[in-house]
Amino acid sequence: MGTVSGRVVAFLRPRAKWLLPGTLATVVLVAALSALLGASVTHHVRRGDGLRTVDQPVAQWFAGHRVGWLTAIARGITTVGTPLGVTLAVIAVVGVAEWRARRYRSALIAAVVLGGAELLQIAIKSLVARPRPPSVLWAHGVSAGGFSFPSGHATVAAAGYGFIAWLIARYRPPVPVWTGAAGAAILVGLSRVYLGVHWLSDVVAGWLIGALWLGLIVLFAYPRGGARG
Repeated sequence: MGTVSGRVVAFLRPRAKWLLPGTLATVVLVAALSALLGASVTHHVRRGDGLRTVDQPVAQWFAGHRVGWLTAIARGITTVGTPLGVTLAVIAVVGVAEWRARRYRSALIAAVVLGGAELLQIAIKSLVARPRPPSVLWAHGVSAGGFSFPSGHATVAAAGYGFIAWLIARYRPPVPVWTGAAGAAILVGLSRVYLGVHWLSDVVAGWLIGALWLGLIVLFAYPRGGARG
């Protein structure tokens, strides 16, 4: 235990000077975003103003073109792409990649990436409070609760699969690794649109939020660009 805590302290020490200003900047950013969204942006996103021209035709097209075998595949993808499923995938990769080397930094970063992505999507959902598509558009037997924007599946998938790609790409050719991660996140997001429980804009927002959060954490974790330490 002492070794683990020592490694955590060693990881945080060179970043300590950024902790306070970074925390304050985050608080200010969240406060400003809340004020902005609380005024007009939230109202427009909640109502779907300007988004209906894309969201509704896409949702109606998927609802009218579902087939049994593809719906079964979409159900499987959306199950694997739950926050729990993505977390288990990250745990498996971190365990294989880092356990033998006794490095705990990746596990710490993974916890921040996944936990932060989940908290972000929950906070933004509560702030925006956009309703989900009407249940008449949902695939038969599918259930979903809570607000719609952004898609939690898409947010966590982008952050989690992106973290897996970032971890593996340090040791393997990056192009196929990142392509696979992007493909997995895209499939998870599209499965939510196909099943009718999210608008397309919910999913796109989730991808962007997850990717931006991952990038922020990786930049903080390796401020000088060192990827292999």
